Amino acid sequence: MEMIEPARRPWASAERWFAVLTAAVLAVVGVRSAWHTFAPAASASQEQRRRLEVAHVLRRERPLDITPHGAYREMLTDEELGPVVAAADPCWTGPDVGQFCHSLRLWGAEASFDHAWQLSGRPRLVLYPPRDQLKILLEQPEFRRAFGNNAGIRTLLSGGEVGVSVVTNLDSDVASKQGQYHVDKLLQVLAEIGMPGTTRVVPQATNEGSRDWTVNDVLNESLWKYSPYQEAEFTTSAYSRWLSPPATWENRFGTRYDMNDLVNTLLDGPRESPACVGMHLPYALVSALRANQQGPILSDASVKRIEARLREIARTLVEVQQADGSWGTEWNGHFDRRPNDGMWYLDTPPFPEVYATGHHLEWIALAPPELGPPREVVRRAVDYLKTAITSMPQPFFYHSDVYPLGSHAVRALCLIRGVTPAEIRQRYPVVPNGVDPLSGPTGSSNSHKRGGA
Repeated sequence: MEMIEPARRPWASAERWFAVLTAAVLAVVGVRSAWHTFAPAASASQEQRRRLEVAHVLRRERPLDITPHGAYREMLTDEELGPVVAAADPCWTGPDVGQFCHSLRLWGAEASFDHAWQLSGRPRLVLYPPRDQLKILLEQPEFRRAFGNNAGIRTLLSGGEVGVSVVTNLDSDVASKQGQYHVDKLLQVLAEIGMPGTTRVVPQATNEGSRDWTVNDVLNESLWKYSPYQEAEFTTSAYSRWLSPPATWENRFGTRYDMNDLVNTLLDGPRESPACVGMHLPYALVSALRANQQGPILSDASVKRIEARLREIARTLVEVQQADGSWGTEWNGHFDRRPNDGMWYLDTPPFPEVYATGHHLEWIALAPPELGPPREVVRRAVDYLKTAITSMPQPFFYHSDVYPLGSHAVRALCLIRGVTPAEIRQRYPVVPNGVDPLSGPTGSSNSHKRGGA
């Protein structure tokens, strides 16, 4: 029997295509629905992973102690340092986060002071040493008691996204001098004075109840919030001391960084804008270089770039050193003062020269000698600084604005000599120029001999 093919319906092909298109549309809708359902969960899962991983970034139990090399030790004596360190006693008229940070960085966490000073010619103004500076900075109840209603902020430390957040003066709601001066400044100071990562921290009350917080939580928050657009000098100095090789981490955006990235940010940045007219840059570079000698955190290319920049800075310091041995704030040719910026002391000798010379001698004392200026250039700078400090009519703590720059200068000379200010102060308890000793707050009298020029 002959089979006859059924007649084709003219709409059959269209029906098939309609079915295919319908299935395709439903598939797309299903995929999009699934994406909206599962993508946020996947993203949240990735963020949670990064939050957990930042706490496991390799770090030192105790920060790396970067000690002076001692090549210039004979350029001054312990006795000459007596009146130098006396000029930076931690005595002020009121609390100031920046002064606490600079004082701790100079004197360390263990130094104690039981004397008060009366400013000569101002009998009603008595300066007392603060008690427990470290606790004031690290424990919010102590901070609140110390600052009271004088602070433009009510907290220095607060709960962050993954750890403990530190208020910075750059934050929009912070009054001047009531936060850390620079991003990661507190973290750098804690490293320089050797505080373990397990040191107790008490931030403003958080929703995590009675959880115990430590300095490690401050580091976690810093790593999490790191941005290549932030001020990098203090972060570099801090991470160089805290992080163990390979010194890599992911920030909150999932970007992985290492110490090479920090170094490149410093070296590729504009030379006219770094902190303190560029004088923290070489200190940060030396910190990274010295840390790399203890364990590889830098590539060979980064090491070569650091060494080249330090040699370049050293050549500049040779060229611009002034006749008295000092360096000025225009040392790199990029210092641009803005009118009425409040930095009156940079127009008042010898503060500009003490400011610049002290900052430079700090990094020179830690850098490999072959990367610094010639020995005779360093000697002239040391001679200038010790003479300038002991010749001042008042100590650095006489003016709250100049204490930070003075602390850098005093610390620099102590690094050059290879001693701590605390041991010098104990052995040579001189009275600074421009003040008179009073009974200590506990009633005990202070026995000091008059020092100065």
